[in-house]
Order: sequence, then structure tokens, then C-alpha cells
Amino acid sequence: MHAGDTKLAHGSWQPLPGIPGATIYPYIRKIDTVSSNSYIIRSGDLVAVIDPGGLSGQADELCAIIKALPEGTAQAVIVLLTHAHIDHCRVLTDHPFFSNPDHALIAVQEDGARALAETDSRLTQAALMGLTLEPVTAAFRLFAGPGTEGDGRAEILMGSSGPELRLSTDYMESGDCTQMAVQILQTDRSCPIMVYHTPGHSPDSICIRIGSLLFIGDLMFAASPGIAGISGWDREALIRSIDEILALLREGGITHCCPGHGNILTCAEAIRVLEGVKKDAGALDGIGELDEARAKETAMYAEGLMDEVSEIFTIISARLLFVSHVLDELEEAGEAGNVASLIDADRIDALLADFQQFLSAYRAGSNRDIHLALKAGQVVAKLDRMFDAGQLELVLDPAYVRRAGRLLCDYSTVLRGFCQPRMLQDVEVGPLVADLIGQLKQGSASYEDLLDLSDDPTAFARALVKRIARVPVFDDVTCSCLPSSFGRPVQADSAILSDIVRTLLEDITGSGAGNISVEVSGSDCVVSVIVEVNAPGRMPEFRNVRKRFLADECIRGGGQIVWPQDTGSRSVRIDLPVAGKGT
Repeated sequence: MHAGDTKLAHGSWQPLPGIPGATIYPYIRKIDTVSSNSYIIRSGDLVAVIDPGGLSGQADELCAIIKALPEGTAQAVIVLLTHAHIDHCRVLTDHPFFSNPDHALIAVQEDGARALAETDSRLTQAALMGLTLEPVTAAFRLFAGPGTEGDGRAEILMGSSGPELRLSTDYMESGDCTQMAVQILQTDRSCPIMVYHTPGHSPDSICIRIGSLLFIGDLMFAASPGIAGISGWDREALIRSIDEILALLREGGITHCCPGHGNILTCAEAIRVLEGVKKDAGALDGIGELDEARAKETAMYAEGLMDEVSEIFTIISARLLFVSHVLDELEEAGEAGNVASLIDADRIDALLADFQQFLSAYRAGSNRDIHLALKAGQVVAKLDRMFDAGQLELVLDPAYVRRAGRLLCDYSTVLRGFCQPRMLQDVEVGPLVADLIGQLKQGSASYEDLLDLSDDPTAFARALVKRIARVPVFDDVTCSCLPSSFGRPVQADSAILSDIVRTLLEDITGSGAGNISVEVSGSDCVVSVIVEVNAPGRMPEFRNVRKRFLADECIRGGGQIVWPQDTGSRSVRIDLPVAGKGT
């Protein structure tokens, strides 16, 4: 393989570019948090495995591939870890081949070597994944620093009569004319394995160059939501490491980058990706650490938010399909097709169903908090790419579209490790609630308005679409806003407050209540929004997930929601502090 755009394939031995006679066996997995890619390299009398992974089945396959090599090829292999996260190296603790020092000699950066020896559950991410470790001893502690045993040099015999593997240290100039340390592992007959220390994703992260391939571990994911902020993550170190690797890639000689997860990239692709990672990392100043507590908090938030997202996107999809169907019936096939193309309803259904299945497994104990948080992040990212707010607002109620967009943005903010901002300001609650109810009662263009547009086909079609799509929420329900008895402003986020009141009214209406009243009242310190189902109706029983999510949203919006205390209660209340009276 000489061309820079010819990629290595999964699951077969291939020539290793840049090293005559050397071969590589890439083991490429679908991206997940359970196990990494693995790579087997054969050069002369040396066999190396980069990142044996986290699954015993994967390790069995790697072991079978190694044992199928011609007899005498290698008595032992060198196992290089791009870093000591558990998805890259768990098999070192329990697999009969990789946990046996007579078969596998481990090379890992000093911080990773210490973490494996001391079973550090935070640096290895074992605690986050709910897993345990056994102590692992590294044969080569890379970049151990001056004054340590070997001081950057070592020689170890590979097996009882195998070749001697030597470690040496050299220095090269990086792009900014500073010196960058490089360590080299090599036997008399093998190609050199060049190792660069690239901390940031973790303190022990390394990149490995063999021939014209560069193995980059998780460098390209290090600024991703749900990964940035894990124990040992360092934004400044990450940016420096990316700069050094970008300089190395731009020097030429490297044709492909082999990541710890996902497909192999050409050099040009890797440069584009890493430039994006650097930009993302630059925006992550001040994010919180992603530990077990934050993973649990994010998982709980994901459960409630995805419940809300599922409902809103189901409504959006259903309304678009309904509009498209009605337009078809009216022989407006072109406009029907335009409306149907605004969103991929089948794909949305599949995404939401997949998340519900994952959530069921999580509730049954099959998945960890971090898994649910990351799964929700994947779904939110895909929905966001499908979500064209500008086009949807031309058809649907803009409040629905804005609400959906805000939820997607909110989850991305939380998963990235930022605290959600509280946009509190003085709000006149009475007018806000009255305007909201007026919007919910109001439809779109009347039939008389449509007739006035009959001479303009384009304007008529747009108005017709809105008329069909924007059905008043309270079309068959009596809902009144009682005169406000208290006019002092409160400290609140008006967008969040509007969404909560709207959600409550929609849920109550959907339960069959035919008569609802909303009253704003208060005291010197608190203003209350009281939503009441009038007799003979009853307040619906809100699901716990829904109650928890709306309660948290209400706190963020500046208030507190008070749920019905018994099944006979007909009201739910939102309390908001009067401006200047505290929270």
C-alpha cells in the first residue's frame, strides 16, 4: 500500500506501509466504550500488539492470530498501550495469554504503569465503568523521566531464547522548534517502534509510529462530550499534544493514522479531524470532572430529558405526517412531499425506540450510568443533525420547534461538562401566562384568510400548510387565566417557565380534562402559578421521570414546582421568588 488514500482493511494480514517485509493485522471494532481497536504488527523477529482491548472474545481472536504465525516467529509479544483506560487493556488482567508475562511483555507510559500496578480505578476509568482490576506489571515503563530505573533505556529478552528488545530515548525538533522526546523499541532484526508522549486525554497517552503509520489512541475523541473531563483529562496538555502531532503529520512520511476506535484515517483526514479536536478543546475551559457522581447525575438528567424529547419529536413527526396526508387528499402532492421531507420520521422512530430499549437494559442493571449518558448523547447528536429549526418553524408552531432545539442544546451542554446557565431576569408572570394561553388557543390562518390568498398559489400553499399543522391545543377545552391578584415581577427564566406551564397544560389536556383554570397569585416574597382542573375533572397522575425532570427544570428556571400530594388533588403549583427577595 503506497497511495495515501488506500486504507488498511479489518481482519487480514497486509503489508505495513513504509517497512519492507513488515505486516499488520488491523482488528477494527464498531465504536463503543467497551473495547478498543487492536493492531498486530509483525516485523522480523518481533510481534507487537497495540491495545489488546477490553473483551475476552477479542483477546481470544488476537491470540489465535498470533499462534497461527509460522513456528518460531515469536515466543513472546510486546503489548503497547496507547493509554491504560480499561477499554484498551482490561484483558491484561484476566486473559490466560495476555496476563502471562512469559507470553506478553507490556509497554506503557509511566503514569499508566503505576495505575495498572496499583489498580487505580479512576485513572483507568474502571470505577466509571463499574469494573474491577487486578494488578498488572509493565516490563517497559515509558517516559519514566530522569532518575528512574533505566533512565529511558532498557533491554529485555523476549522469552527464554527470543530476541533482545531494547528501549532507547532520542529527541527531535517539533514544529515550534522545541525538542520532543521519542522513545524507540527495537530488536536487531525488527523495524523501530517510535513512541511519543501525548498527554491530554489521559496523562499516560502515547502515539506510536511504525513505518508510515501513526497509532493515535483516543486523541481524536479527547474533546468529545462524555469523554472530555474524565479523570486525568488535561485541556492544556491536550492542545499541546495535538499541536505536536499535527506538526509531525505535516512533515510528511505518515500516510495513515490508526485510532483507538473507529476506522483508519488518511493523513489528510486525520489533520482535519485533529484541527477540529483542537478547536473543540479550546472551548472547554472550566468543564467539570466526569466522575461516577457526575455520570449518575447526567444519566438521571438524560432519562428525564429523553422522555421529554421523545414526546416532542413524536408530536412533530405526527403533525408533519398528518399535514402531508391531508395535502395529498387535497391533491397538493408537491407541497405534501415538501412537508414530508422536513424530517425523517422513520429514522426518528428508530432512534427513539433504540434509546428506549437501551434505557430498559439500564433500568435492569445491564448498563452503567456513563453508558446511558453517552447513549443519550449519541441520540441527541443525531436528532440535532436532522433538526432544521428554520424550515420547521415555517410549518409548525415555533414554540414546539424552539422547545425541541433548547432541549437538544441543553443536553449537549450538560454532557460536555458545563453547568447549565440560569438566565434569570425580572418577569411579569401574569402577562406571560395570559399570552401563553392565548397562543395555545389560537390557530393559524382562518378559512377567510385562505380565500384572500387564492390568487397567490405560493402564499396560499404556505398558509394552508400552517392552517392544517397548527391546531390549537385547547380547541375543545375551556381554559381560563384568572385575573392576577399580584403584579410584582419575579426572578425567573421566562423561556423555561413558559415551557413548564405549557407542558403541564398539554399533559392535563391530554388526560381528558375539559376545564382548566390558571391563576397567578402571591405574597410579598412569592408569586404562584396555580394550574387547576375544575370539577368534575381530575388531575392526571404524572410519571416519576416526568415529575423529576420538570422539578429540576423549574429550579433552573428560578422556581419550585409543588405536585399534588394525594390522588384527589386537582391542582399543581409553581412558586417563584419575587424579584429582590432571594430564591
